Amino acid sequence: MRQVWIDDHLEFRNEANNQGNVKGNVLEEKVHFSDHFTDDTLSTDKWTATVPGTSDAVALAAVSGGVCRLTTGTVDNDSCMLGGAVIWAGNKNAVMEARVKITDVSGCGVFVGFSDAVSESNNKIAIHYNGDSLTTDATDAVGFVIDADHASSSLMCCGVAADTDATAATTTPTMDIELARRVIEYDVATAVGEIGITCDLLYEPVAPIIINGPAMLVGYWGGDTATTGGFAQVQWLEFPTSFFAM
Repeated sequence: MRQVWIDDHLEFRNEANNQGNVKGNVLEEKVHFSDHFTDDTLSTDKWTATVPGTSDAVALAAVSGGVCRLTTGTVDNDSCMLGGAVIWAGNKNAVMEARVKITDVSGCGVFVGFSDAVSESNNKIAIHYNGDSLTTDATDAVGFVIDADHASSSLMCCGVAADTDATAATTTPTMDIELARRVIEYDVATAVGEIGITCDLLYEPVAPIIINGPAMLVGYWGGDTATTGGFAQVQWLEFPTSFFAM
C-alpha cells in the first residue's frame, strides 16, 4: 500500500484513453458539484432563479461551452439571482470556481460567492456597494464583488460574518511568518579601476514551516528603489490533515 502525490495532472494516452482506465472504486473525500449549463433548460433541481425586478430573466443560452445568462431590467438597481442549495460551509473549507462575463461593467453590480440565503429581495444582492458604500444584505457571506457604484475599485473580495462586515486589504499586508528573504546588494566603487560587487544572499528557514490552512501567501518586494521586472517562483506541498495524525 502506498500513496501517490501529483502536483500537476493525470493524462491518459493511447489505449488508456479509449477504454476503462480506472480499476476499483474511486472514493472521493471531497464533495463536488459542477454545472456547465449545457442542458436545454436550467435545472430547477440544482438551481433557484429569482427575478423580482422588472423584465428580469435567468435562462440558459446557446453559447459555446455553456452559459447561464442573467438579464436585469432597465429600472435602477433591479436585481436577479441564481443560487444553489445552502449546504456549503466555511468550516468545511468549501471552494468554488466560476466563469463570469459582464456585458456592461459600468452599469451593473455582480456578486459571486457563498451566501447564507438562496436569494435576496429586489434592489438587493448578498454583498454590494450601494451608493459607493459597502452593503451586506446577507448575514454570513463571502465572495467577489464588482459594482459600478463603487468608485475606487472594480473588483473587491468582501465578506460578512454574523452581520459584521469585512473587506480584503492586501495592499498593506501584515507579515505573520517569513518563509524566505532574498537580499541583493550592489556596491559601486568610486576609485578609478575598481569594479562593483554584487552580493546575492538568500535566507530561508532551516526547517520547513507547516501552515494549517486555508491561508494566503503574499510576496513582497521592498527596498529603497523601485523593482523593475520582479518575479517570483513559488513552490509548496499540500498535505491532508490525516498525514500528520500520530
